[in-house]
Formats: sequence, structure tokens, C-alpha cells
Amino acid sequence: MPIIAAARNIGQKPVTFSSVFHAASIVPPAGIAFPYLHRTAGRTKLLNTNEGATVALGPDEEVALAYGAMTCVAVCYFSSSSTTGYVFHANAGAVSPAYFQEAMTAIGVAPAQYNTVYIAYAHNGPADPDYQRDIANLVGQGIPANQIVEITDLFQGQFAMNNNLELGY
Repeated sequence: MPIIAAARNIGQKPVTFSSVFHAASIVPPAGIAFPYLHRTAGRTKLLNTNEGATVALGPDEEVALAYGAMTCVAVCYFSSSSTTGYVFHANAGAVSPAYFQEAMTAIGVAPAQYNTVYIAYAHNGPADPDYQRDIANLVGQGIPANQIVEITDLFQGQFAMNNNLELGY
């Protein structure tokens, strides 16, 4: 499972799922400077703990933002067989089987398609055994380990995905 740290500055360029996985594959990986995602009133879904929301790929601007995430995790899902992403604000990083199934249903993926799912698991601070256990649970649900990237060291206490399936603050 790839791990990459967030840089300690705000980026100016869009960061896609594929660019995150590419950056994590470089040895040693450089940190990624995630940008602020543009937010429009009425088109931003603010997610409290244990809340999730879809983001549809397309021209209509929208952002799903997990905020106030000090020990929590923003779990961003995308499937190469879908045009819908999903962001879940996981309490202390835990994604129960019910919450996992909610995400799969939201992005329109059946168990036979779990090999098309990519997950960005983003949190403040470094990787630790508890986060690693929670990621292992996602693998146990059927997501290939190399399709989950752990993003560590966020410094904004929030993380989001937009309608272009870009990741940032």
C-alpha cells in the first residue's frame, strides 16, 4: 500500500487520484502540495464525523469536504467504472463494513468490481498502527492494497474532493 506525505505548503496545481498514486510510487516519494479546492456557496458539502457525500464527475462545480479532522480521516473513493466519487469523514479512521458498503453503493460499484476502486485515505500526522489496521480492513473488504494510498501529515484539519475528482483542502 503506497504512503505519501502532504507537503507543508498549499499547492497551486490540481492533484488527481492518478497523480497521487504516481507520486507515491517514486522512491523516495516527495510530498504533495495539495491545493485549496474552489468552493461555491450551495455547492459545498461539509461532512461531520461519520458523514459521507457523493461528488459527480462533470462540469457542475461541487466539493465534498471532511472538516475538523484532527484524528479523523477523509476517505475518498473513486472507481474507474463510475463517474461518481465519494468522501467519508471516518471517526479516528475507522470505516465499518456498513459505511464501506454505503460508499460502494454511492459510487455504484458491486463486489465483483471492487478491483476498480481507488481510495485516498488522508489524515493529519504520520502513519501509525491504528490507521494501518483500518486500511487493512479496507483491503479485507476486497479493495486491492496497491489501490489504496495513505496520505499523511495533512496540516489543514480538512480534506476534500471536487467534481473533477481532484483532491485538496
